[in-house]
Amino acid sequence: MSSKANRYHTNTGKVINIASKSSCYIDNLSRYIPSTKFLYSFARPIANSYGILRAMNTKLYLETTIISYLVSRPSRDLVTAAHQQLTLAWWEDQRRHFDLFISQFVLQEAGCGDAEAIQRRFSVVEGLPLLHLSDEVPILANALIEGRAIPVQARGDAFHIAIAAVHGMDFLRPGI
Repeated sequence: MSSKANRYHTNTGKVINIASKSSCYIDNLSRYIPSTKFLYSFARPIANSYGILRAMNTKLYLETTIISYLVSRPSRDLVTAAHQQLTLAWWEDQRRHFDLFISQFVLQEAGCGDAEAIQRRFSVVEGLPLLHLSDEVPILANALIEGRAIPVQARGDAFHIAIAAVHGMDFLRPGI
């Protein structure tokens, strides 16, 4: 791998070795709710260093968990039920403030499971613009994994982050 993939360029122009510093940027992706910080502090500078950052507007990448929370039956688990309610409130009150985007990764994940659930998930994403999978996405996803910013077992999350960063999303909206 090239030395660019092993380095992180901060806003100040400093170069930091990813492997030695990645844990300070993210501890656990599933707990990293305001992931905009992650995109700005880690993935976006890497994408920029590769020259693959796209023009920015007010764009939000919608991760599959949000879609699932919107259409699933109310959970008996208190935490999951709260996540569902917060997601529904965000969907009703906040989504209009963003241009929403999805990727092939979202469609693949939404296409798994019960046929009725698949249909409900696809009805939510119908008509949303699909980000194309460019050559840069796997490069960035692998850099995130190899730099230990994302654990190997969360490879799918690395691809969600990478496609959002490569396409210059302002926000990545994962599950709560």
